[in-house]
Amino acid sequence: MKLTPIATIDRIVDGKLAHTAFFRTERGATIPKVFSDDRITIQHEGKLYDWYGREFDLDPEISRILQFYAGAALYGEGYEQFIVRLSNGKFAIARTEMVPEPDAPIIPAHKDIATAGRLGCSPHLKIEQPFDDMDTMVIETPVFQTLLRLRKEPDRQLVVFYGYGDKGDDATVIARPGDLVASLERLKITDTPRAEVMNGEADIEPRRCKLVTTSLVGEFELSGNGRKLTACASNGWRVSTDVDFLEHIGAGLKGSIWWYHDPA
Repeated sequence: MKLTPIATIDRIVDGKLAHTAFFRTERGATIPKVFSDDRITIQHEGKLYDWYGREFDLDPEISRILQFYAGAALYGEGYEQFIVRLSNGKFAIARTEMVPEPDAPIIPAHKDIATAGRLGCSPHLKIEQPFDDMDTMVIETPVFQTLLRLRKEPDRQLVVFYGYGDKGDDATVIARPGDLVASLERLKITDTPRAEVMNGEADIEPRRCKLVTTSLVGEFELSGNGRKLTACASNGWRVSTDVDFLEHIGAGLKGSIWWYHDPA
């Protein structure tokens, strides 16, 4: 069903901004769409609309918008990211952007500022990062929840992407939604034997780092009721991390996820 924007209204309700866009349907009915407190877009029957009710143009390769991914700001301008399905069957992170209209009238500076630079522009959804598959369930395992707890980031979202873009067909990454496209977790791999790390002082990072990377190879293997995570590193090593290992390192995590060489 095609929607035509006819008006937007801002109200203050209980001290919060309530923004509503009103649309006319093809049959002449008027329907309101209320924006969530943390959103600058709304979705209706698979289509995406901006703050003024205008429908987004999509990159030609996008066949379907699947779900909201994150909202953030870049250079003082708000944007949102979505997980989309591509016409080739793969997936991608796509980001909202405003594209200047070639024949748009000149907007007075004060009005352009007041309307966040949205006048004279058209909303567009562009592909930023393709990938093969996404895994959100693995983040719910004890090993990931331990990591977030030790970092004091229990509300932090993480997501795993398989076959991530330019990192190779088999690249697996751990991303942080909302951080500039898809900021990737830094992965540190130690060649210090796990037993030696566990027998050392607590709350310090492993003494030797063999490899620093943002991607592993292939899918994760879970064991021990989700308390241990195993993967393959780019140097061919089988590497693992687990709940007890992360808890022992503790404060030594320092923004990275540590892994140890774990020969089969």
